[in-house]
Amino acid sequence: ARDVGLGLDRAGRGERGLMMSPVGWAALVMAASGWTFLWLRLSQFPLGRAIFCDWTTDCSAILWMNAPAFLAAIAMVAPAVPVSLLLHRHRMGPSYLRAAALVAGITASIVVLVAVVAAYDSMWANYVGPFGLDAPQRTAVLPTSVGATSWAAWPGLAGGWMALTSVQLLRATLPLAIGSIGLITGAALAISAPYFAEPLVIDRLMPLELIIAMIWATAVAVYLLTRRRVNGTA
Repeated sequence: ARDVGLGLDRAGRGERGLMMSPVGWAALVMAASGWTFLWLRLSQFPLGRAIFCDWTTDCSAILWMNAPAFLAAIAMVAPAVPVSLLLHRHRMGPSYLRAAALVAGITASIVVLVAVVAAYDSMWANYVGPFGLDAPQRTAVLPTSVGATSWAAWPGLAGGWMALTSVQLLRATLPLAIGSIGLITGAALAISAPYFAEPLVIDRLMPLELIIAMIWATAVAVYLLTRRRVNGTA
């Protein structure tokens, strides 16, 4: 009976290890995309990627110059959905926790897509040329409030997902130190989101929280992928 119990326990750990490997790869995608997004934003002015546009010049380059940062933002959030689905399917945590994490991941992914679409809609209406001083301004499809709200909301929603997912991963295999970073930072992102317009939040607090969030994603990826490899060769 003891041998049977040990065998079942090893089988459970093996199945959990197989489940954690895709989570590790998803975290790696999030980390790489997040670091890319931060680097593109922080180096925008030093590298000359900030384009000044007015009604006298052709500024269509602003569309494709911003594309890498927008794609990185989407790739940073989109893996939340398959991760939440995987953890939900394997019943990691109570049903209400799994449902809340899944809803937060889906909502964050939708909102960041809306934010990117709204940004391009605004740029298309205001900056695409060639224009002259007498050229009529194009009308944006989405209201300005949609873009402002979506850009302010997606970090908080992603932070809520990170906090909930950290609790789920703590119940699985993640060390307490890594899980605590995700829980605290995710909660801080969610709490600071309503104050997105404040200079202190947008200029200092939010970038710091995003950097710590990327450290969390990197740590999750490294731990889960190296742990899977060690366990597979053990």
